[in-house]
Amino acid sequence: MKLQFKGKVGRQEILEEVSRLLNTLEDLGVDNFSSVNLYFTPRQGNKSVTPLIDDVAFSPCHKSKSKHISSEKNTETGVQTIKYAKGVMISDMDLEKRFSNVEISLKTKAEIDDDNELVRLKEESERMHLKHLLDEQFKEFKKNQDEIVVIEDNCLLKISEIYRLSLIDLKPKISSVGWIVCKKRILKHSRTITEDEVYRITLKADNETPKKIYLFSASSEVIFES
Repeated sequence: MKLQFKGKVGRQEILEEVSRLLNTLEDLGVDNFSSVNLYFTPRQGNKSVTPLIDDVAFSPCHKSKSKHISSEKNTETGVQTIKYAKGVMISDMDLEKRFSNVEISLKTKAEIDDDNELVRLKEESERMHLKHLLDEQFKEFKKNQDEIVVIEDNCLLKISEIYRLSLIDLKPKISSVGWIVCKKRILKHSRTITEDEVYRITLKADNETPKKIYLFSASSEVIFES
């Protein structure tokens, strides 16, 4: 069942009408209730307001303390009997309690909408800033990639000059290419190499020449050949 109020009401009417209904039901034999929910719109003057805790709507949930029941145990039989409280008076209730352990604020819908708009604008600004950073990083990455391609092309040209071959004729002779950025791997080729990263071109062995490994610096200069 539900209790409805038509029109705007204050605290006194709510307490009185709820009490009237509960008293009536108790007279009829009702001694407990389940699925109890109280829905209403708080107002401040002529404006609807929302109670908030840290900008989150305040919706308290009361866990039953079972004040409506008590139990008695028969010392002779050991049987426990449950009794439901009846005839509870106003003097038996604490109607002056408050949610004093939390900080609650009241805001109108317009104020909440303004706050949400500020949050949206802040998030949008952060997204734009992040996009700008990513764009700049991509530009830097693209620039570095372009520079790397130039270095690799220059290294191939150096090899083609050494063997007096065109790039087209050189290509079938190449076994593998790639950058070495591990200092240990670099030093395996030569302990005198000071660069932290080198470009490697490995040529296949054939009937005339053995397998050859060339290492190049970032300036496309040969710094090692096997």
